[in-house]
Amino acid sequence: MDKLVAELMIEANSHWGGLLAEHNVPGIYRAQNGGKVYMTVKAEPHQGLGVNQYSWSTSPLRRAVDLVNQRQIIAVVNQEEPSYKQNSDELAVVMRNFDQTYNAYNEFQGRMERYWCLQYLLQEDIKEVAATVWRENLVRVDNMPLMVKVHGMPELPSGSRVVIEIQKVDTLLVELDSRFKAVEQAATVESEAA
Repeated sequence: MDKLVAELMIEANSHWGGLLAEHNVPGIYRAQNGGKVYMTVKAEPHQGLGVNQYSWSTSPLRRAVDLVNQRQIIAVVNQEEPSYKQNSDELAVVMRNFDQTYNAYNEFQGRMERYWCLQYLLQEDIKEVAATVWRENLVRVDNMPLMVKVHGMPELPSGSRVVIEIQKVDTLLVELDSRFKAVEQAATVESEAA
């Protein structure tokens, strides 16, 4: 059900962003090019979602940008002058302020998740964990949203399963020192799945 809702929201946000672009009315868009996600006041493709444009519009109670975009959409539908005109400095300021706040919130959220993951490792006195190689020496620890750089890990393909030793947890700096222990054996993975 969640996937269906997410897909319908992507469809709505893409469609409504297209409606604004079609009527040459500016909105605030999320775009992705070459892996970089950014905000813009012009309709640009979002490669990760595979759409020609993507304007946040479906959650006006949750995000101010959605409310701004809905006001623009309503103006188009009612054939009225939009609140923000083409090349509006005011719209660019709204976008920039939202983007700064959104990034600060995401950074805070990420640090809090990392902090509580580290607290859990300390609380449970966990000395060794299984993880999946993300890239190079970066792994994602199983069963928690924790990415860790692992010292001494050999070059392994992404998706490889490894076991890492926890050397030191520092909750003040929100850091974890870890060392590579072993490549997880396929038999271990199969027995855990059973």
